[in-house]
Amino acid sequence: MVFILARLLDFIEPLKGVPFLHVFLVLALFGFIVDARLGYIKLRATPQLVWALALIVLALVSAAVMAPESLEKGFFALAIIAALFTVLGQGVGHFKAIETIAATILACSLWIGVVCVHQGLQPLTCVAVDQKDDHTSMGRPDGRSCEILDECYVDPPEPQAIYRCEHAGLLGITSIDDGRVRYTGVLHDPNEVALTLSIAVPIGIAFYSRRKTKTRFLLAIATALVAAAVVLMSQSRSGLLVLLTVLGVYFLKRFGVRGAIVAATVAVPLILFGGRSGAHAEASTDERLEIWYEGLEMVRAYPFLGVGHGQFIEHHALTAHNSVLLAAAECGIGGAMLWVAAIYLSLKIPYRVLREIHEPEGEVARIWATSLLASLAGLVVGTLFLSFNYHFVLWIYVGLTGALWGAVRAHRPDFDIKFGWRDGALVALGSIGLLGVLFFVTRWQLG
Repeated sequence: MVFILARLLDFIEPLKGVPFLHVFLVLALFGFIVDARLGYIKLRATPQLVWALALIVLALVSAAVMAPESLEKGFFALAIIAALFTVLGQGVGHFKAIETIAATILACSLWIGVVCVHQGLQPLTCVAVDQKDDHTSMGRPDGRSCEILDECYVDPPEPQAIYRCEHAGLLGITSIDDGRVRYTGVLHDPNEVALTLSIAVPIGIAFYSRRKTKTRFLLAIATALVAAAVVLMSQSRSGLLVLLTVLGVYFLKRFGVRGAIVAATVAVPLILFGGRSGAHAEASTDERLEIWYEGLEMVRAYPFLGVGHGQFIEHHALTAHNSVLLAAAECGIGGAMLWVAAIYLSLKIPYRVLREIHEPEGEVARIWATSLLASLAGLVVGTLFLSFNYHFVLWIYVGLTGALWGAVRAHRPDFDIKFGWRDGALVALGSIGLLGVLFFVTRWQLG
């Protein structure tokens, strides 16, 4: 978990390039098997497991049929995701373990947030990169201050390099796209780091709800403030919507209709000062509409298997910026329904816990159910604007909802989550309905 989120080993030069993710994957699976053999955990299929595994199988089939050369790379990427949510969902079977995982996520999120905030407070400096469109590169800050990009091309120390005028923060991490803060690794994109910090806010609130001490109160406040700062400094419109959704769930749960009014009031300053505006924002919106248009053309041309897992960017320069569309374009309409079903069941678990667990001893279950429901609601909003289908952060939270289901069943064996025909109809209508909305929006906007 620490390696995936905080990526601390990436900053130790001799360790760069060592495949720690694969090592940790093997160790986690080994520990899972040992725990199962010794009876420390009970093997039981979480509600999302079949649907998630079916999605992964379909993704591999689509890759094998449509783009065989990508199968090996896709297999390892999907295997890591499958192991991640399976080990979390199946191997974390009680609330103490859930709180340990949650504390790890919170600690990593705060660390990432501090790095991003520090980065955003630094003056602009010239950063040399080798390729103009390489957004993953942190570049090489050369120490010269700048206000506009043209200043970086006046007597540059690397005449052949391409320059950016960005913030340079801790550990050599630099901003991107005119000062948008970010992290590294799987969170090198400003939108994704804003989303990840926003959905960590409910974890801080949950720890305070578990034990209302001054320290935990300050921790919850600090988490919310750091998340808000990162959202503003990343200029992420999707991150802003995610944060507002997360806070809105708590306000609505606590105050009902009055909560909606309070949440709207809190949202006003964030909407006014957050996100990008002007020419850059308009260009980003137009670009996204074009991507959606092209993605829908892929769905129309390949409705059953799609263009193949991981092949969207082979048919367009950029990724889909909508998770349902990406699933449909790469794995067909059936793939979109499988992905939506897994997310739907992940939402249904905490919702049902809040509806059905009322005993005094079930307070811890309700606290973590509220936390996960708020985080997942924010995630769902974020996936409407990001290609988040196979992102580690998403599947960590999917795994945690499976762990919540298992922990509740350990105390209430009769608690179960069914997937009936009504659920199937909702998933099908939701998937096709969203694709239909994108169809009409793109045709209306692009003509």
